[in-house]
Parts: sequence; structure tokens; C-alpha cells
Amino acid sequence: MEFDLDLSTIDLELKFRNLTFDKDFFAEFRTPEQKAFAGIYIALFFIGILSNLLVVLVLGLSRDGLKSPSGLYAFHLALANALLIMSLPFAADQKLNAFWRYGTFLCKSSEAIKLVNFFASIFLLLGHSENLKALL
Repeated sequence: MEFDLDLSTIDLELKFRNLTFDKDFFAEFRTPEQKAFAGIYIALFFIGILSNLLVVLVLGLSRDGLKSPSGLYAFHLALANALLIMSLPFAADQKLNAFWRYGTFLCKSSEAIKLVNFFASIFLLLGHSENLKALL
């Protein structure tokens, strides 16, 4: 059994990683789908930030908002979703430029925030549903 290994692609990839690009290097390679996804991400960012901020303000400033368990669950869910929405501009930039340019720390912390948000949202919704079930 023979393996045919093409070393030219490996060499090209190593050379590609050592190059520095200006910010419009990939402009000619952007597809309409990439631009559309990036636009959707940015629109969702603004809508999500405004709506989650509104939920946090209404629940935080209302007299009984954080006293009930349902209000508390909704408040924490809005905070968790706001953290997730903060990563959308970075995802839009990655979609447009086809690579991550913000460094290893921000890459790993962005993915960690997404993962923590995933589990926090599940557990907050589970707690909220259990609270509503106990009321019945």
C-alpha cells in the first residue's frame, strides 16, 4: 500500500502562514455569500445588543423584576445571550477575511464564551421550565 504525499501543498501552506496581508488582500476573493453572512451577523449584533439591553434594563429597574424566579432566570439568560452576541462582529470579520486575525487568546476566549453560553442557556431554560412546572 503506497501513500502519495504531495509536499507542495504543505510547503505552500507554510509560506502562506508567514506572509502578512493588508486588510483588503482578500477583497477580490470575497463571495456574495460571505458578504451576506457578515451583514447578517452585524445586523444580529445590533438587534441582539439592543434587545438584551432592554430586557436587562426593564428587569433590573422594575420593582418586582428580580424578586421572582422567572424574572431572575430571564435576567441571567439575557446577560448570557449578550455575551454570546459580543462575539458576532469577530465571526463576521472571520467570514469576510477567511482567517482569524485577533490572536490566540481572543480566539480561545471567544470559543470558551460560546461554549459556556450554550450550557448556561440550557440550564437557565431548564430552571425556568422547572419553576413554571412547580407553579402548576
